[in-house]
Amino acid sequence: MNVHKRYKMYKKGKKWCCMALTTFVAILGVLTTTEIANADIVTDPDQVALVSSTKTTIANENSSSADLNTTSENVPESGQKSDVSQAIFSSSKSASASSDNASNSSVENIVSDSKAIQSTEAPTANQVSPVSDTEKNKAILDSPKNSNVEAMSMTSLPASTIKNGLETENTNTYYYENGQQLKNAFKIVNGKMYYFNSNGVMVKDYFYKNWGHTYYFQKDGSRLDDGFYNNWGNTYYFGNGGVRLDDGFYSNWGHMYYFGDGGVRLDNGFYNNWGNTYYFGNGGVRLDNSFYNNWGNLYYFGSDGSLQKNRQISVNLTNYWANNDGVLTPQFDNGVNRYIINNHIGHASITYYNAIPENITGNYSGTSDGRPNMIVVHETANPNDSIWGEINYEKSHYNNAFVHAFVDNNSIIQISNTDHEAWGAAYPANGRAVQFEQVEVYGGWNFAAELVNAAYYTAYKMKQYGMYPRIADGNLSATLWSHHDVSSYLGGTDHTDPDSYWSNRAWTNFGTGYGMWDFTMLVNYEYALLQ
Repeated sequence: MNVHKRYKMYKKGKKWCCMALTTFVAILGVLTTTEIANADIVTDPDQVALVSSTKTTIANENSSSADLNTTSENVPESGQKSDVSQAIFSSSKSASASSDNASNSSVENIVSDSKAIQSTEAPTANQVSPVSDTEKNKAILDSPKNSNVEAMSMTSLPASTIKNGLETENTNTYYYENGQQLKNAFKIVNGKMYYFNSNGVMVKDYFYKNWGHTYYFQKDGSRLDDGFYNNWGNTYYFGNGGVRLDDGFYSNWGHMYYFGDGGVRLDNGFYNNWGNTYYFGNGGVRLDNSFYNNWGNLYYFGSDGSLQKNRQISVNLTNYWANNDGVLTPQFDNGVNRYIINNHIGHASITYYNAIPENITGNYSGTSDGRPNMIVVHETANPNDSIWGEINYEKSHYNNAFVHAFVDNNSIIQISNTDHEAWGAAYPANGRAVQFEQVEVYGGWNFAAELVNAAYYTAYKMKQYGMYPRIADGNLSATLWSHHDVSSYLGGTDHTDPDSYWSNRAWTNFGTGYGMWDFTMLVNYEYALLQ
């Protein structure tokens, strides 16, 4: 081989040696990187610090590789190859030093935290504890590359939630203030008052007694204020501030009520105070300006609710005397009516007999609500017929005329539904009135007894349909009419009963007259007895 060839081979070999050296350094960097990457997988807790420092080294080596590439591009083709190698080793050394500094800093912080973890006692089951150092350490290890580990380890994490307000635990309700249970105390929540007992439990459906008063906390736990409570067949009232009303009066809806000892509302009973007697009826309503009927007697309670005694009173144009016990006696001017009172003549019961088909007529066409608003009194004008003879006649001839009922001295028999019109006094009366006939009877007792039955049936139907006795006097809103009144004020008919029948029997048996005014007084009395 000639000298020239040897020189070329030598030069070529030198070039390959430089390339091999460069390759070796690169391979060494790869091996180092792989070794460091594998260091992420650790099982010894004492080596946890190595993970953070190794990752920091990787980050710095990535940065060094970028610098190396830049340097290589600026090196000429020939010469300074050894300078390149030197640059590689210098860069690696610098990176290693930087990595060591970061690693030492990280290890120092993490080891410190690890010691704190080992020395921390585990919290008890019910203890509220802050975020553990273990969780802080995990946050550090999971932090992204190039983050400031030391700063992360010093950052405060959110504190655990402290209980405040209402809490339900094991079906009970409690109230917390800054983590502390409220016990044996009241608390207003959303405008409602609640009570928490000595165990901190919200009381529900519970009576609470204190300060000489009784309070009630409802099924939802809220205190009952200004409301009624019903239990054990009684009614109670809890007023402002939740105080139960004991031995006190309560006024509302235009009525007066009384709540006695124990807070029980007085229903259907008497109350005595201030020298007076009061009566509280159904629903606890005090009886004001009203009759009361019991023990076969009639009583009257005035505008202040007190029982009227030892005085004369006038109600609906009818006069009464109230004796020392409050028992009322009507003060009738008419001899027939006085005979009825003095002889204690009572009324018969109403018997129902369907003599008229139900669908013959409909509701009342002359009223706004289809209900009757007046009563018309008739008399058969047949001196020789009985009550059943009259009923059977109308049963066979109802297409011509019929009424709702018949009365005599012994009976009150209703033959047609009073929710439907009757044909007894022509229109417009037929479209407004319940109508009944009196059968002609003889003898003073029989006549008086028949008047009582007629007055009772009139009062009963007025009570049923919400009417109040008022004699017809030309006012179309009157409720009590004779057939003669209908002829005089409403028209459509020309009959004048029962005037002549009443006048004849009253004069014959009692030496006095009898008219609609006298009958209205008797109806007033029977109406009072129905209250």
